[in-house]
Amino acid sequence: ANNNPDYNDPKTYVGVDPLATTQDWVSKAEGKGYAQLLDEHYKDYSRLFNRVSLNLNDVDKANDMPIDQRLANYRKGAKDFYLEQLYYQFGRYLLIASSRPGNMPANLQGVWHNNVDGPWRVDYHNNINLQMNYWPACTTNLSECELPLFDFIQTQVKPGEKTAKSYYGTRG
Repeated sequence: ANNNPDYNDPKTYVGVDPLATTQDWVSKAEGKGYAQLLDEHYKDYSRLFNRVSLNLNDVDKANDMPIDQRLANYRKGAKDFYLEQLYYQFGRYLLIASSRPGNMPANLQGVWHNNVDGPWRVDYHNNINLQMNYWPACTTNLSECELPLFDFIQTQVKPGEKTAKSYYGTRG
């Protein structure tokens, strides 16, 4: 990561051309087909995901109840330890899928937001909103998923020095 970006360059924080990169990714994906893509995805995420297993109250297998029914029952007070296990692992999966070394960190709504311009502009707020995406990283054995956040914060030091000087009259 560039820890000393030129904040005067308007392209410093822009990144790659999303149209070009997305078209390239889609083209490559089309050539592979569903089975190969699924296999590559499984191999990629499972080396991180399979580090942790969680078994609450000796619940190791779920019945075939759909998630929407599980949630409806849970909201009515029914105990469902398997749903809690799924929720824990789903959170881990989302962090794995949204924050990997060499990429941008997870943002407020993540890559799953259904719109380009959602709440808070689906951007980065270097405050509790961004930080809480990473609260479970270490305790769920996904510490390398924090690296994009650390890299991002380091790129904010230089512009932050300028902001501190102009807003507060400090050295930076």
